[in-house]
Amino acid sequence: MRDRVPTFRLEIATPLGKALAADVEHVQLPSVQGELGVLPGHVPLLGALRAGAVRWHVGGKPSLAVAGPGFVEVEHDRVLVLTERFVPAAEIDAESMRQERERAEAELAAYRDDPDAPRLAELRRALEWAEACLAVRAEHDR
Repeated sequence: MRDRVPTFRLEIATPLGKALAADVEHVQLPSVQGELGVLPGHVPLLGALRAGAVRWHVGGKPSLAVAGPGFVEVEHDRVLVLTERFVPAAEIDAESMRQERERAEAELAAYRDDPDAPRLAELRRALEWAEACLAVRAEHDR
């Protein structure tokens, strides 16, 4: 008889509502300080997330999505992710993300205004999102 693998609750919420709720064995998140891996019983923490790949395992099977930016709260038996966006890898439209990346790159190259202006930060976030989506879709397609 196979031993039961320990799990914890992973919940991912966006402004549109709950995007994911599952009992998982492991989750890997894109923190602003690098990749953050969480296993059952992890010490509590709060962290900031950048746009990037989210990987988790349910029943030994891996799943992949893109999320971010946002925040994560880790408790002993639960991980809560609050993020602006969440898209499963299979639903990423690579062509539209390539176009979004090209638009953001072109606007950034032509940007001449105040380096502290909110528009510059928006363009950088758009580029980061498009690049994260493309990387996750490429990983999914391998």
